[in-house]
Amino acid sequence: MKTSTQSRKKAQINWLWLLVLIVAQATFFTPVTSAESTQISDAASGNEKDVRIAVVIGNSKYPSGALSNPRNDATAIFNSLKKLGFDAELKMDATKDDMDEVFRRFSAKAARAHVALMFYAGHGIQVNGNNYIIPIDAKPKSERDLKRDMIKMDDIIDDMGDARVKLVFFDACRDNPLARSFNRGGSRGLAAPVEATGTLISFATKHGNTAADGEGEHSPYTKALLEAMENPSGVEIEQMLRRIQQNVRQATNGQQEPWRYGSLDGDFYFKAAEAPPDTSKEQKEALEKAISEAIQRANEQAARELQKSISAQKQATEQAVAEAIKRSKEQAARERIELQQAMEKMLKDALARQNAALETERLARRAANKEPAISPPPLPAIAPTQAGKSQQAMQLSSIAPTKAMEALQPLHKTTSSISNAPGDEWEYRVTDDNFGKKQTLVLRVMEATSEGVFEEILWNRNHYADWVFGEHAAALSTPNDSAFMFSPHWNGKELPEILVKGEKGLCGVAVACRLDLKVVGAEKLTVAAGTFEAIRLQGWINIPINPEGTGGSGRVTIWYSKDHRRLLKQSTDFKGGRTQYKETIELAAMHPSSREANSTASRSQTQKPAHLSANATSKSMEASRPLEEIAASLSNAPGEEWEYQVTDELFGKKKQKMMLRVKASSSEGILEEVLWNGKPVEEWVFSGYPAALGTPNESAFMFSPHWNGSGLSDIYVEGGTGRCVNSTRSCILSLKASGSEVLTVAAGTFDAIRLDGWVRIINDMGNPNSGRVTIWYSKEHRRLLKQSAEMSGNRTIIYKETLELGAVRPAPH
Repeated sequence: MKTSTQSRKKAQINWLWLLVLIVAQATFFTPVTSAESTQISDAASGNEKDVRIAVVIGNSKYPSGALSNPRNDATAIFNSLKKLGFDAELKMDATKDDMDEVFRRFSAKAARAHVALMFYAGHGIQVNGNNYIIPIDAKPKSERDLKRDMIKMDDIIDDMGDARVKLVFFDACRDNPLARSFNRGGSRGLAAPVEATGTLISFATKHGNTAADGEGEHSPYTKALLEAMENPSGVEIEQMLRRIQQNVRQATNGQQEPWRYGSLDGDFYFKAAEAPPDTSKEQKEALEKAISEAIQRANEQAARELQKSISAQKQATEQAVAEAIKRSKEQAARERIELQQAMEKMLKDALARQNAALETERLARRAANKEPAISPPPLPAIAPTQAGKSQQAMQLSSIAPTKAMEALQPLHKTTSSISNAPGDEWEYRVTDDNFGKKQTLVLRVMEATSEGVFEEILWNRNHYADWVFGEHAAALSTPNDSAFMFSPHWNGKELPEILVKGEKGLCGVAVACRLDLKVVGAEKLTVAAGTFEAIRLQGWINIPINPEGTGGSGRVTIWYSKDHRRLLKQSTDFKGGRTQYKETIELAAMHPSSREANSTASRSQTQKPAHLSANATSKSMEASRPLEEIAASLSNAPGEEWEYQVTDELFGKKKQKMMLRVKASSSEGILEEVLWNGKPVEEWVFSGYPAALGTPNESAFMFSPHWNGSGLSDIYVEGGTGRCVNSTRSCILSLKASGSEVLTVAAGTFDAIRLDGWVRIINDMGNPNSGRVTIWYSKEHRRLLKQSAEMSGNRTIIYKETLELGAVRPAPH
């Protein structure tokens, strides 16, 4: 019993001593363990086994694919390693021979080193799962050249010899043009290395991905590594690499994530843990000051970065605009040359095809000895005497040119400018003499050569067809009741039977309509465009009768100017089958090409400028400058705004606003954004021709800006929104200049010309409603000043509405 008690006491004493030993070990040896861990990182004793060596390489100057940051990255890492006690060697822009020599020395040192570290920044490549670093003089042409021209990563690790800790930092995961030099084996980024205990490898990004070179002084990976090495005290290498991984991922918005491979046999610290910071008052104050200064530096850096970003963006925008304008001018010059060549070839080919088709038709008819389906009645005998001409010719009153044509010279005075230059336009008014319906036909010259004249045909302002006219008499099919138009450019000589040609209309491809004409005399003719010497042709048009009963014969009278080689007037009176009509096509106006228009504009600029009241101001402008003071700045620059007030004069509805904002301008026209009550409606291009834009208010239209003050004719309301541009109605404006006056509107006082006339709203049944329209327009500013429209009648639409210029805002500087 006594022995048992003694044994228990002895055991208790042993446990007590063991506890004391454990506490003593925790007290005296724990700091050494946390600082040195497995004795990997302490290099202060001078023991050869604690020696740290490193080699740092930065390759930038590649002949192809040069990099900006590797030199900066390598220099900064080298300096950090020196501070941490490494025996480091730095090599910049290393060739293959340079690298062989560096790693020869590195291998010799590694034999007695405790820690061996390699940092490389530059291009790297993987082939068949092996990673290589690329000297600046590497020029491999095949896989066999790799071992001679490049350095294999596995060989570098082997050169580290028996060093207990092997660290490899590889900032070389960039996309490399050499990877495309091999038909097989070359892949994007680097391959995953073979992992081994005692070796820790860190890639700038995961294998198979590429890393950024960086826009600043260092790459994102090296920047994060340097920040970690600035204060590495007590930070284990694995923890450090995790921080680097997080910082790079955050800095690149998740586009790049460093990756580590392998492991160490124990913990490694670049620097042992330092004593805990003193909690004295001075240290606390220093910490608060450091925090305050850090916040201040962060704010200043943010401000600098913001200003730098704004400046860079502004410079990039200005450079992009300048380059775009330059490219546009160069492209326009090339396209003009190409277009001229293409037009000449197309003109020649098109005329050849038309003549061949006409000749084939004539030969076929002669071979078959066919006669017209309907024989026309004989023409009345008309002697080509002056007396006969006076009796038989259509008598037109001699009238002066209308005020709408005041800005145009009489046609006989502008013959020299009407030389079939591209852009010349001949406008005809097509009138149904039975029902009063009016339409517009325009022939616009596109190109002219010795082979013929290529013209675009517009019907009611819309593209209808393209055609080449030669010197032989011809007729072009049209979509109106007459079904044809006698062609321009006839030489005034031969008049064989004419087959109506074209691609559309009743007499187009499907129906063979024929004209029989002969010259019956000469007379002086007055039409809307002026007075001319004309020859008169009479005859018949024959249209084959189809099963629906359409067809028959119609009497045709044509007046033609041999001097201008243009149709002046054409009258068709058709009766046959179920078809009856009487229709007239008359020359209403001619518009010279932009050469003449530019000349007219230049002359108009020398005239006395429009008067503006000295105290007239724009009510909505904060600066309250008189409009004449800002007139010079109203140059159709992008951003310039013209605002109009729309007022219902009868029912006092809520006032509305319409704004035209200039977006771009050129010699062809002005692109403007249309806003209704502050909301964008559409964008529209306005040119020098009179036009009207559809609007959603009662008036349903707005007289367009940029009219050059000439060429008034029937104006079809186009574009925009509202009842004038929908599928069931169309609107036509008939205007004429009635005088000039001084007008005051909300935006100021102007010299204005006044236009009076009517707007006709035609529904899908052909029934028109008419409304009276008065327009005041500034030729100086080429802008609408005021528009008043009043509609009454037919129990459908009754309104009185005014649209007035309320404010002008110059483009912002």
